[in-house]
Amino acid sequence: MHYKPVKNSLSMTTPALHQKPVYETINGREKKTFRNVCVRKGYFKEKGGGEVVVGGVKIITKTITYTCRFSKQLEATDRLIIYGKQYEITNVEDVEMRHYYAVCELKYLGAGA
Repeated sequence: MHYKPVKNSLSMTTPALHQKPVYETINGREKKTFRNVCVRKGYFKEKGGGEVVVGGVKIITKTITYTCRFSKQLEATDRLIIYGKQYEITNVEDVEMRHYYAVCELKYLGAGA
């Protein structure tokens, strides 16, 4: 039986801008910037999260899964921008090792009020 995360690929409608990190050495220090790779379409699902106060600032953490077509370009060091928010990819799973679907675990870190 094949894994089907959604009923059909037409429900993969959430666009995400895929970015890869680029490291530059400026004055002896490494600076991390991101370059755009492509726009992916997938299925976005929030699993919940929590709040932590660090140094008087409330930090909101959320755990999200993003299911899309598999690509060898997806890595755990990349990030996705979905609806203007930046999400770090923490894990990429090639479902059933078939190179058809990829389930990315994302992490959102944002400061709250």
